[in-house]
Amino acid sequence: QFMASLTISGGQNRHMIAMLTIDSPRVIFAMDYLFAVQAFANTAFAPEEAETVATDSDDSTDPDDQESGVSTPVDDSSQIAKEKPREEFSKENSMTMSFRVNVVDAQVILIANPTISNSEAIVLGTKQVLLSQQNASTLQVTKVGMFLCRMDKFETSQLKVLDDFTIQMSMDNQSKGSNSSMTSISIDIEPLVLRLSLRDILLALQIINKASETMSGNNNKVEDTEPGKIKEITGEAKAGASKRKSIAAQATSTKARRASRSLAPTNGDKSQVKKAPQTSIVMKREELTATMEGIRVILIGDRHELPLIDWSVKKFNVDVRDWSAAMTADTSFDTYINVYNFSKSAWEPLIEPWQLGFHVSKDQDPEHLS
Repeated sequence: QFMASLTISGGQNRHMIAMLTIDSPRVIFAMDYLFAVQAFANTAFAPEEAETVATDSDDSTDPDDQESGVSTPVDDSSQIAKEKPREEFSKENSMTMSFRVNVVDAQVILIANPTISNSEAIVLGTKQVLLSQQNASTLQVTKVGMFLCRMDKFETSQLKVLDDFTIQMSMDNQSKGSNSSMTSISIDIEPLVLRLSLRDILLALQIINKASETMSGNNNKVEDTEPGKIKEITGEAKAGASKRKSIAAQATSTKARRASRSLAPTNGDKSQVKKAPQTSIVMKREELTATMEGIRVILIGDRHELPLIDWSVKKFNVDVRDWSAAMTADTSFDTYINVYNFSKSAWEPLIEPWQLGFHVSKDQDPEHLS
């Protein structure tokens, strides 16, 4: 079920290739067990975090450490001379890495009620997931689908909810010189066909409501599980830290005055003082292009098991640029909605085809989103 390989080439410019293949994994989730594990982790690690915060506050306010933090100026030429051999050594022993992860026939099963054997479940499956990193990062998910079933009749009771489709994504990060870089992301998604019935919607709402109730109950328990001793310790640590801060501030202020007097440059030395190097501006550009082949959502009636409403969106593109700075995003699509007429056994338009477009922009100075 698992197969892994690791290859490292010799020479100065070494290269490492890692490959991992996982065949037919099946992961079964039950909401009660997931939130029970989460609650256990929260109660186990929350007191340790409180203790570490108290110890960190004690260490940061120690006056002895502050006295040892005063440093004398060091010649820049000696530092550069020490850094050059390290850079040359790192360049000679540089190694690049590429990897490939291949997952075949994977399934994720979410059970509605784990206490009974004939419980309904939502199954998300895929034929292949391929993730690779070499010159660029690529992700390909082939034949992703979703269906409902009963756990006691897994193979014969499957009801298709989401038809199979394929997702392809690639990301290329290129550096153009030392002060500029370009990140390009491309996403292609095949048409999505989603069939929903009243039973499917009720099952999803049941799982969501149960998950929200379990989360709210666990959060209330976690808030009340902090021991009283830890609260007392943190309160005493904060009080002692405030006192030590005032004493350490007085000591460091007097030392800073003496050091400034002793290290103040004379008129002859002012000309030898070097100016601080100016920071260089890094130009970073980003662009994302997503192509959606189409979306179709069909609402099926519960009484006659016949389609009621058909909502369709034609092929459209989404363009996003510079999302970490002055972001701009544009998209437009054509959509329409049809309703099924049972008396005529034919589709009739509920909303005529119309075009809808969106434009989003974000400014940094001042920060504004429109």
